[in-house]
Amino acid sequence: MTMRNCRVLITGVKTHREARELDRVDAAVWGSRNPARHRYFGQFLWAGMRVYRVTVGGKLAGAFVTGYGTSANLMELEEVMVLPAFRRMGVGTACLEFARREARKRGHRGIVVEVDAGNRKARDWYRRNGLATVGWVMVDNERAWIEEERPVRRGRVGA
Repeated sequence: MTMRNCRVLITGVKTHREARELDRVDAAVWGSRNPARHRYFGQFLWAGMRVYRVTVGGKLAGAFVTGYGTSANLMELEEVMVLPAFRRMGVGTACLEFARREARKRGHRGIVVEVDAGNRKARDWYRRNGLATVGWVMVDNERAWIEEERPVRRGRVGA
């Protein structure tokens, strides 16, 4: 299956029943059989975040979550999960572009993503898609990189 043959469709999840259906995405992406490490999409809804289902050609391809605004007026992109069968087809990029548009609609200057320091593949992917590493934070005693997108002000030198 190629992106030329299929359309990425992103729809908001409104109910906890719909959110529970997305829990299998987490299990497939992370191998989360351990309930203590599992991300439950219903919990994101309870917390007031927005959950999105991603389909390609009518098939579930992934899910993502947008969170709150930060003190720097950036919208948090909490989770982006693409099922292995749909990777390298532009699905993740479609999610990222949707999140960027959503951030602008909500009045934010850009997005911020926390990426596990050991997840080099994800860090490199975010960099290729225009985000820059601006530092790192400690989360539950694990080091996480912060990939952040901010508008770049262009001007003349000395202006």
